[in-house]
Amino acid sequence: MKEKLSDSKGLKTMPHSEDAEMAVLAGILSNNKILDTVNEIISEEDFYYLRNKQIFKIMNELYSSSHTVDMITVKSKAETRSVDIDVSYLSKIGDYLSYSGIESHCKIIREKALLREIIISSQEAIQKAHDEPENTEDFVQSLEKRLFQISQRKKAEDENVLARNLITNMIDHLAELKKNPGRVIGIESGLKNLDGMTTGFHDQEYIILAGRPGEGKTSLALNMSYHVTARQNKPVLFFSEEMSKEQILERFFCIAAKVSHHRMRQGYWKPEEWDRMISKTTEISNLPFLINDSAAISLNFLRSKVRRAKVDYPELALVVIDYIQLMSYPEAESREQQVSTISKGIKALCKEMKLPILVLSQMNRNSEMRSDPTPRLSDLRESGTLEQDADVVLFIWHQQGEGGDSKEAAPAKIKIAKQRNGPIGTIDTLFFRESMR
Repeated sequence: MKEKLSDSKGLKTMPHSEDAEMAVLAGILSNNKILDTVNEIISEEDFYYLRNKQIFKIMNELYSSSHTVDMITVKSKAETRSVDIDVSYLSKIGDYLSYSGIESHCKIIREKALLREIIISSQEAIQKAHDEPENTEDFVQSLEKRLFQISQRKKAEDENVLARNLITNMIDHLAELKKNPGRVIGIESGLKNLDGMTTGFHDQEYIILAGRPGEGKTSLALNMSYHVTARQNKPVLFFSEEMSKEQILERFFCIAAKVSHHRMRQGYWKPEEWDRMISKTTEISNLPFLINDSAAISLNFLRSKVRRAKVDYPELALVVIDYIQLMSYPEAESREQQVSTISKGIKALCKEMKLPILVLSQMNRNSEMRSDPTPRLSDLRESGTLEQDADVVLFIWHQQGEGGDSKEAAPAKIKIAKQRNGPIGTIDTLFFRESMR
C-alpha cells in the first residue's frame, strides 16, 4: 500500500513522481555529500509521499550531525522517532541505486511540488471568494502575489549565501569592466554625463528625481524612457498620475520627432515637423512603452501592475512613477506616514522585481528662501524617508531667470545629491521646453 500525501478534497491525485523521489533518496544513500546539492534545489516539503518526506528529513539530520547516511542509520533514527520505515521499503529505495542524474530528479520533484502549490492556492482562493472577503482588493492582491512567487520559484528572502559562492561571478564582472573601462553597465538614461557618474540605472535601484513645478521633471523622465525603449529596445512602464495617457503620448511624440508641443496642440505645423511626426508613428507603435494613467494609485495597485507587466514583458527594464506625492495610502494617520509607507513599499518592490524604479518627487519651498537655490536633500518633500530609502537622488533645476518660456535651449542642471554606490556632483544640460527635450 502506497503511503502518500493525498488530496483531502477528493479531487484528482496531485502531481507527483514516485520514481524521482526514490531516485533522489537512493542517490543520497550512495553518496552522502550529494545532499548539499539536493538541498539547494528541494526541501522536505517538496516530497509528495509522507514516508519519503520523513526519510529525507532523517537523512539531513544524520548528515548535519556528521553521521553516515545509510539504510542502517536511517532505520535506527526512524525507530527513535516512532517513524514506520520497514526494511522492505528501504530495499525498494535500494532498487534505484543505479539511477544517475540526481539534479534532474530533484528538478522533477520541485516542478511537481510547484504544481501542487498552484492547485492548493487556487482551491483556497476559490473558497475565500465564495466566502466573499470584506476587502476584495487585498484578497486579489494576496492571490496575485502568491501566484507570482510560485511562477518565479522564489527562494526565501532571508536565504544565507556564502561569500565564496559569489566570488566567481564578481570576478568575471570586474574583469569585463576592466576590458571596457568607463562603459555604462546599467540602463542608459540618454544623458552621457549622468551615465558617466552613475554607470546607468541598475537592477533593484530606487531612484528619486525631484524638482519644483515647471522645472522639467516629467519631460526628463519621458526623455529617459524614450531612450530606454527606443534606443535600447527595452520595455518601460510609465505611471502618470497627473496627466492622461493621451497627454503623455503627445509629449512622447514631441521628444521623438523634435517638434513644438505648443504648435502641435494649436495645429500650427511646420511641414517638416508634420513629416517628422508621421515618420515616427510606426516606430512608436512598435515600442514596448506602457502607460498607466490611473489616478491616486495605491501601493497594492502599483505592485499588481508591475508584476503583471513583468510577466507580460520579462525584459521590463524601467518603471517610472510620476509622482510619489500623488499616490494614496488611506490607512496612514499622517501625510508623512503615508509617504514613508509608500516609499518603503517601492524600495521593496525594486528588490522583489530586480529592476530600477524612477520615482518623481516634489520639493518643498526651502530652496526659494535661500540665497543659494542649489537643491539639498532636505528640500525633498517628506525628505526624511525618501532620502533614507533611495539609492540615488537627482534634482533638476534652472538658474534663476533661465527656465522661462524661451523657444531656445535653456541651461539646466542635474544634481546627484545622493548615490549609494557612486560619486555625487552636478552636471550641466540643456532643456528645450518647446519639444520637451
